[in-house]
Amino acid sequence: MKIIKEYPNYRVDESGNVFSIKSNKMLKHHTRRDGYKYVALYHNGKGFKNAIHRLVASAYCLRIDYNRNTVNHIDGNKNNNHYSNLEWCSLKENIRHAWKTGLYHTGENHHSAKIKNLDIEKIKQLYREGIKQQEIANRYGIGQDHVSRIINNKRRNRG
Repeated sequence: MKIIKEYPNYRVDESGNVFSIKSNKMLKHHTRRDGYKYVALYHNGKGFKNAIHRLVASAYCLRIDYNRNTVNHIDGNKNNNHYSNLEWCSLKENIRHAWKTGLYHTGENHHSAKIKNLDIEKIKQLYREGIKQQEIANRYGIGQDHVSRIINNKRRNRG
């Protein structure tokens, strides 16, 4: 188990378990909307959310090139934060890996998608029927600018 450099009151093990040195207890992790696990660590009275895979990689994975500042899960499993499953890479390499392994999602399958593809045609139809963009936006819980992008075929199906 290694002390986390930026947070000397905490330790992380090879699998991503984070411990408080003061209480000698393992911290509870949380999961972000995009599936990555994180813990809240405190320093000088302020709390900071830290991705567990980055804490593990910083402590256990050799980083030769500091231009490679993205941490990749080799097996694509965001729950597998063991150091042997992590590697430092460039953002371009990480995206290439995600495409190659089928992990990159777009459209309604993207983790931040607000609406489904079926709703796109419904939104266009409502607009053709004379419903104002703001009313459509209110019905679907999205911004009026998002409705405008859908109507003008310039949308990305994310927030």
